[in-house]
Amino acid sequence: MTPAELTDALRRVLADLGGGAAQRRVDPRWRRPRAEVGGDWSTGVALELAREAGRPAPVLAGEFARALTALEGVADARVTGPGFLTVTLATPHGVVEQIVADGPRWLHTAACAGRRIRVEGGAPLVADVREFRAAVLAESLHRLLAAAGATVTRDEAGANGPDLRLVTDRVDGSTLEGDAVASPRRPAPIEVPVAEVRVGPVRFIRESTNPPATGGSPASAGIGTPVRGVDAAGAPGEDGSAALAEAAMLVGADALRVGLLRVPAREGATVPLVGWSGRTEANPAFRLVHAHACAVREARVARETALRPAGPTLPHPGGPVEFGTGVEERPGRDVAPGRVEKRVGSCGAAASDADRDGPLLALLIDAPRVAGQAALMLAPELLLRHLDAVATEFAAVHPMSPGRRGTDARARLAEATAVVLRAGLDLLDVEVPTPL
Repeated sequence: MTPAELTDALRRVLADLGGGAAQRRVDPRWRRPRAEVGGDWSTGVALELAREAGRPAPVLAGEFARALTALEGVADARVTGPGFLTVTLATPHGVVEQIVADGPRWLHTAACAGRRIRVEGGAPLVADVREFRAAVLAESLHRLLAAAGATVTRDEAGANGPDLRLVTDRVDGSTLEGDAVASPRRPAPIEVPVAEVRVGPVRFIRESTNPPATGGSPASAGIGTPVRGVDAAGAPGEDGSAALAEAAMLVGADALRVGLLRVPAREGATVPLVGWSGRTEANPAFRLVHAHACAVREARVARETALRPAGPTLPHPGGPVEFGTGVEERPGRDVAPGRVEKRVGSCGAAASDADRDGPLLALLIDAPRVAGQAALMLAPELLLRHLDAVATEFAAVHPMSPGRRGTDARARLAEATAVVLRAGLDLLDVEVPTPL
C-alpha cells in the first residue's frame, strides 16, 4: 500500500460524500507521523476539506479512516489530534514471501504487454567505445522490454552508426497492437519507428598524480587526462578499440557496463579507470554484486543460527548488560529511575524492526514498478539507481540487531533483497557470481 493508493481511496470517499468537496481534486500530503503518535503515514486533508464537506474535521477524518481500514494492506486508520488521519500499514511479510517465491519473475510486469518491438543497432562486434556503449544499451533494453511483457527481436545491423532505433507495430496509425492480424476490418500492422536513441560519447579518465607526459602512454597520463584512443570530446581515435580493450581489462566488463548505464544514453559518460578498477565501493558493479553476496550470506547465517539451540546470554565483564532487545544499561553509569539507555545500532538510533526495515521493504516492493518504468522510458539508469538504493538501504540494516539473529523474518528479508538485486542486475546484463 503506497501513498498514491491511499490518495485514490480518499478520492473515492469524497466522491461518495458529494457536495463541494467532491468536486475538488484531492492531493493530500502524506507525512511520517511523530514517534509518539505512531503509524506509518499521516495527512491533514480532513482539516483542509472540512468546510467544503460541511463536516467537522474529526468527523470527516473518521469517515476517511473507516474507508481506509477496509482496504487490504491497511492494518489501522484512526483520527489523531484536531483532525489528522493517521494510517498504519499491514506488515508486508506476505509480500516478502512472494518476492522469494517469484524469484527473478518478481521484476516482470505487463507495462509493455502486447507490443512487438524490434531493437535495431548495438552489434556485439564493436570497433570503438560508442559502439560498445550502444551494444550495452541495446542488450539491456532488450531484456527490460521483454521483462515488461513485450515481444522483442534484435536487428544488430539495422541502425546507422552507434545509435539505436526501436521499431514497433502500429495499426491505423494510432494504436499499438502487438498481436494484430490482418483482416478486412483490421488492416495489417505497419512498422514505424517509435524511438531514436542517440548514444553519447565516452571518456576514459585516469586519476593519477603523475604530470602529463608529451607523447606518453596511457600509464603516464595525468589527472583528468583522457586515455589515448578517445579524445577530449569523446570521439574515438585511431586506437579506439585498443583503448576499449585496455579499459575492459582494467575495470572489468561488468563495471564498464554498469558505469555506462548509470548515465542517460544521450549524455556523455566518464569512466574513471583507477577508481573503478578495485573491489571497493567506488566500483559501481562491485558495490551491487557485493550487496547481493552479503544478502545471500545474511540469509544463510540467519537460517543456520535459527537451527542452533538458544542459550543464556552472559554479559562480558565490564561490558553492557542486556535487559531486552534494543535496550541496555552500562554498569557504573547513573541512570535515572524509569529511564534506560537506548542502544545505538547500525542505523544510528534505536529503532523497531518495522522502522528499521521499512525503507528497504518499500524499495523491494517498488522494484517491479521501476523496472516497468525503465522499459517504457527506455531508461535503464532508472532501474540501476533503484538497485543502488536497495544496496544502500540493505547496508544500513546489515548486520541486523542481535535480537533478530536467527529469525526467519531476517532470513526472508535478506533472501528477498538478494532476489531483487540479482534479478535487476540480470536485466542489465551484469553477471552475478553464485556465492559458495
